[in-house]
Amino acid sequence: MKTKIEHYLTLFKDCDEYIVDLREDTIDENDDPIYEEYIEGFIFEKYDEALAKYHELEEKYRDTKGGVLVEREDETKDERIRRGFIVETNVSKCSCEHKEKHCLIPDDVCLDSFQVWTEDYDHYIDDGKNGNCRVCGDFVTFHWHYVVTHREEKTE
Repeated sequence: MKTKIEHYLTLFKDCDEYIVDLREDTIDENDDPIYEEYIEGFIFEKYDEALAKYHELEEKYRDTKGGVLVEREDETKDERIRRGFIVETNVSKCSCEHKEKHCLIPDDVCLDSFQVWTEDYDHYIDDGKNGNCRVCGDFVTFHWHYVVTHREEKTE
């Protein structure tokens, strides 16, 4: 079986930190990954420092066997905090007789997830989640609808 090596370099923001990661993938002739190995990773507080390391690694691995595939989040995105609410919609039955079909959850209960799921859209449905009913404890399937209502400036 013929294989090739690819390096995958990423720069992304996670909460208040910037992450630079480098992975080496062994790919088969159908471009399917056979093996993925983490090579290097760095965490920075400032975007400029992360970007400098990103460019350093990009240059270092550019001429290696397989070259380097790159993915970078630009700092030009709207950095305001998206606020709104989450609607939990129950889609399976449980033993509750008078259970609410919808449950409103404030966005600050899981604000980091709220930011991730609404990064590209003002409404996102995370469907097919599983968990326990809030009333009776039975195992249920539900959807979370993330809805952005406004944006706020970050406070330090």
